[in-house]
Amino acid sequence: MDEFLKQKFDMDHLPQWECPTCKRGILERKEDLLIQETANTLTSHQHPEFDYEWVKYNITGFLKCNNSRCSETVVITGVGEHDEHYFCDEYGQQQENRFVSIKPIFFYPPIKIFNVPPTVPEEIALMLEKSFALFFCDDNACGNRIRATVEVMLDVLKVPDKSAEGKFISLATRVENINDISQSLKDKLNALRLLGNAATHGEGLLRRKDNVDAYKLLAHVFDKLFPTEEDELDVLSAGIIKNKGPVK
Repeated sequence: MDEFLKQKFDMDHLPQWECPTCKRGILERKEDLLIQETANTLTSHQHPEFDYEWVKYNITGFLKCNNSRCSETVVITGVGEHDEHYFCDEYGQQQENRFVSIKPIFFYPPIKIFNVPPTVPEEIALMLEKSFALFFCDDNACGNRIRATVEVMLDVLKVPDKSAEGKFISLATRVENINDISQSLKDKLNALRLLGNAATHGEGLLRRKDNVDAYKLLAHVFDKLFPTEEDELDVLSAGIIKNKGPVK
């Protein structure tokens, strides 16, 4: 997931983002993206000291899945500017390469930051999808949706959110009330809760890296709480071997 830490890309050399629909194909740019100077940039052209570094762009267009059985079209929007890349040529001389970079802000359908196992219940996956939609445009809103994903997951696991008297139970207490999971797993859920709290109350405290960290933790939790069939068979075979026969 660390590839999602980078925020700007050469518009002519976009990453190989995976198709969010088929999860097999790669999104490719089939035609030029539409690039327009912002209103402030157009005004700045009149300044006597105008420089290309002042230029900012609004960029939009379409990416298409290269899997012929899918061919999904994904909308991409972002902001752009001029960037430089310095390198040494074959003679050891420093050269400059100028290009337009794009900082993506929005994809639709949203790009999946990690693939959710099919064993994860739909209501959990749908809430997580909302966080994916916000990942590129709002770090704190994205983190808030990740926290909400944890809350939905506890609902699915039937961990009460209200006491017998009808009072709301805090997320921290709900995590501690989960039965039959290790303390290590509870620690990861608590880490997710704390990142979510920072997103909700931190007033801009959360960074993109924090959300990537949260996704790494969440992916691990999914693997443990909603194992795939292969994982279940690993557990079954280990139990048979341990018992030297049928599992009781």
